[in-house]
Amino acid sequence: MVGKGLLARYTAEIPTGKLVTSEAAKNALGTDVGGYVMPMFNSQTAIAHNAAMVSDPPKTHAELEKWVQG
Repeated sequence: MVGKGLLARYTAEIPTGKLVTSEAAKNALGTDVGGYVMPMFNSQTAIAHNAAMVSDPPKTHAELEKWVQG
């Protein structure tokens, strides 16, 4: 797909592409995938809450944005 020009490099397409630093983004199973593969599990963000203080936590990103703005 790369050879035929069917894939766009994410580094040129999305602003956060320059933040990818994982080796898995450069080489996957012995194949050079630099700029085309963005690992999903190396830098996840988790949000925890105290159930005694937050009885109805946000369930979607949109709900989280609204909740944060208060």
